[in-house]
Amino acid sequence: MLEYAISLTSAAVKNDVLKAIDDKYPGSYEDDEYPISNKQPTIWVTTPLSYEDIESIPGVKSANPVYKGEGKPCRCGSGLPNYSLEDANGIFCARICDNCEAETKAKYRPEIFTDPNYTVDEEVDPEECIAYHDEDY
Repeated sequence: MLEYAISLTSAAVKNDVLKAIDDKYPGSYEDDEYPISNKQPTIWVTTPLSYEDIESIPGVKSANPVYKGEGKPCRCGSGLPNYSLEDANGIFCARICDNCEAETKAKYRPEIFTDPNYTVDEEVDPEECIAYHDEDY
């Protein structure tokens, strides 16, 4: 079974979409720890269905598999799915969403996102950053 972040056309279609998923595969369930937002109506569902099956349901805009915490609602409170913000070397910086990306990036030096040879005051171990990233959510 996979967990999906499912974007809906509106919050009003939530129950119809959940019923359609359950009709296709009984035993699928919603992760209701994350409340649906009217800004970006998204639900999190665990099911063995493929994203193609889910996207064929009326009221579904998109279905994206969630890996290692990605896609859960952002901690900024927007209700939008989060994703990793990484520097130009692929080192994890923060979990963000479209709503808080600019504000979060402003806390860092701009060149770390564009110049892989930016200067650092200490040695950075990318493996250590990856381990922290995996535990972040």
